[in-house]
Amino acid sequence: MRLSVVLIIGFLVLAMPFTLRAISEKGFYADNQVYYNMRASDAISNGIYYDQLENRPFELSLINYLGILTNYNIILPILLGLISLFILFKFSREYYNQFLFALIAPSLFALSPIFIFLFSSMISEMLALFFFFIWVWLYHKKSLWSVALLSLIAISDIEFFFVSLILLGIYYLYDKNNRLFSYNLLSIIVAAIFYFFNPFYLDFVSPSFSNYFTSFGAQAGVSIFYLFLALLGIFIFWKKTRSKKYFFTAFFVMFIFSLFLVEARIIFTVMLCLLAANFSVFLIKRVWAIPIIKRFTLLLILCGIIFSSALFINHTINMPPNKELIQGLDFLKTCTPGGVLSSDDLGFIIQYYSDHPTTFDNINQTQPDIFYSRDLNFVKDYFKKNNIKFVLVTSKVNQNLWSKEDQGLLFLLNNAANFDLIYGSDNLRIW
Repeated sequence: MRLSVVLIIGFLVLAMPFTLRAISEKGFYADNQVYYNMRASDAISNGIYYDQLENRPFELSLINYLGILTNYNIILPILLGLISLFILFKFSREYYNQFLFALIAPSLFALSPIFIFLFSSMISEMLALFFFFIWVWLYHKKSLWSVALLSLIAISDIEFFFVSLILLGIYYLYDKNNRLFSYNLLSIIVAAIFYFFNPFYLDFVSPSFSNYFTSFGAQAGVSIFYLFLALLGIFIFWKKTRSKKYFFTAFFVMFIFSLFLVEARIIFTVMLCLLAANFSVFLIKRVWAIPIIKRFTLLLILCGIIFSSALFINHTINMPPNKELIQGLDFLKTCTPGGVLSSDDLGFIIQYYSDHPTTFDNINQTQPDIFYSRDLNFVKDYFKKNNIKFVLVTSKVNQNLWSKEDQGLLFLLNNAANFDLIYGSDNLRIW
């Protein structure tokens, strides 16, 4: 297997969600955040830095300025994904000094759900991971250019920069004679200047199976199968390289932070791929008494990896916006101005396609009280206070919020004379 095969695997894995979504007449991008970035990018390109639709400043991120140049086409994320695989190959080959390992590690990463999620989207985490790979490579080469790359990470995604600094600090504990560490700390000044004009907050999430594992619905999540392979790889890696304590220290710290930060989960997944690759090389090189068992074991692992990737690609293809939602939002665009009440994970999509403000989105998270209230007076006051004119409910929103038709706000929507159903389809209703 050659490097070209790894790149072909990466290209096919990334091209598949885009192609199948296009065939199904869905939006190219499946992530809600991309639609905020596209709207912000369009506004910033016209010199508008204040979100008049939502009455707040746009988040100034490098991805939005990059979107101005690329118009959010699908070529850039695929290209950055392939370059990231190439850098991971070069680093693995030089650092671990095994060609087979250097081929398997990026191949596993190319098939991982995190890779598919990030590089089939135009989001800040995707850009930050791309810069992270270059930064690690340059730092390994003791190049001063690593300072510039860490600064680019800082202005791309503050959480990713925070996690990168943690890794840098852990590495310094084991290599205190490295002067490059001090130079890289200059990136903190760049971050401080940038975020002085662009306030930020660290987006911690509550640890749960649904937020952490892709099998339970997490988008930027960890594959259980990859975690299993990595745990097996730990024993082999530890036995061979006990002196390299940095990796295991970083692995443990990233695991802890991955429970609360998506960016740490991304780097943790890269580490999982390295450990899983180590276990795979061990199986391939080991002399087996019964060769057919070896082939069966390797085939079983390969099938598990492909199955994990296929499930996530299918999940990505079925994510909103779909054709039905886009048609409903096109209708909403023709209606009189007014706020839209819906789930926060649809907020940016609604804003992008309908040009209507939403009560909740990823910035302003959902407050469930309004969804579970059957008090008509409370609901009317809430709608008036927040200028809500429309309520959009998809079948998934319905399923996530209510278990019965007579629950909370859904009961009022279906029965109160104050609400009129103005648009309906199989999986979408707008009042």
